[in-house]
Amino acid sequence: MQAEERQLVARLFRWGVQCLSVFTRNPAADADGGEGKEAIDAFAGAFTVLEPYNLRTTVGPHIPALYAAMLDDTGLLSVPQQLLANSMATLTMADVLLTFLVAQMDDLKAQALLRASVLMRLFKLVLGSVSLFGPNETVLRPHLQTIILSCLRYTTRVNNPLNYYLLLRALFRSIAGGKFDHSYKEILPILPLLLTELSKLYSTAQDDLTRAILIELCLTVPVRLASLLPHLPLMLRLMVRALSAQQRGELHGLALRTLEFWVDNLMPDYCCAVLSQDPALQTDIMAALCSNLRPPPYPFGTIALRLVGKLGGRNRHFLPEAMALPMAPTPWNADVCLQVIGLGLGQGWCSAM
Repeated sequence: MQAEERQLVARLFRWGVQCLSVFTRNPAADADGGEGKEAIDAFAGAFTVLEPYNLRTTVGPHIPALYAAMLDDTGLLSVPQQLLANSMATLTMADVLLTFLVAQMDDLKAQALLRASVLMRLFKLVLGSVSLFGPNETVLRPHLQTIILSCLRYTTRVNNPLNYYLLLRALFRSIAGGKFDHSYKEILPILPLLLTELSKLYSTAQDDLTRAILIELCLTVPVRLASLLPHLPLMLRLMVRALSAQQRGELHGLALRTLEFWVDNLMPDYCCAVLSQDPALQTDIMAALCSNLRPPPYPFGTIALRLVGKLGGRNRHFLPEAMALPMAPTPWNADVCLQVIGLGLGQGWCSAM
């Protein structure tokens, strides 16, 4: 493509974005079955056939104009969504868009609700493309430390840092699964700072939602398990909070699955050695684990029982420690409890006890 042709395509993108508002802002245009959506898809599809260099030089310089247009009309979010979902254009689009978004992280402040909402949706689109297209990790990797450290910095400067916590959660989820080793190595240098700051933020959090997100962030930091070994005591303390939370939900499931993953991969002897260094922590973690030994319909009773079985006789090492247990009549049916225990014994979960 010649320079004159690139200039023509760039002008098409710049002015075409503004013309799309004719469809997205006109309810009558969509009355017969999505004429506006068809127009946006056709417009975005015209740029998916460009080579990476041509796409970068024609669309890249006009990302700020696209962002400004999306603030006026959120329906235009379909344009970057279409480009990020195309296998030919996703890598280049993710690169130019992420570079722009990182520079706009100040807009995630809660004072500008519309700007924060649009920016968060754009971040999620880019991070979602990393999960769908593995090569997109290469454009995310140079920004990992910047995004994480910026989020930590903003949490101490704004009145409502929830959007920054949500961005970190979306980031961690996008590179989870153990297949992005290069990204994990980028996080290693800031791992101690990250876990320490998240722990401090948890201790000062005022609402349950923020606390739940912070615990999830600590338990899902995207690094290899071997890198977490020096920080296991800190993470176990947060796991106790997760298992002991009054509102039982997905956080309990995450904590139990994480603990089971540690037991399976570190061996029970190593886990017990870590716990034995802090008898109070050992007592708290086992008491919290046993508090989840509940019969159906409680969804996490089975995994809690399986964990107790995998620990074998070691699960009783905490018993010599004095515990403050509340006295309350149990609402459980004794027959159901015996059935659950019998199920665990029948499957050999407690064979080592």
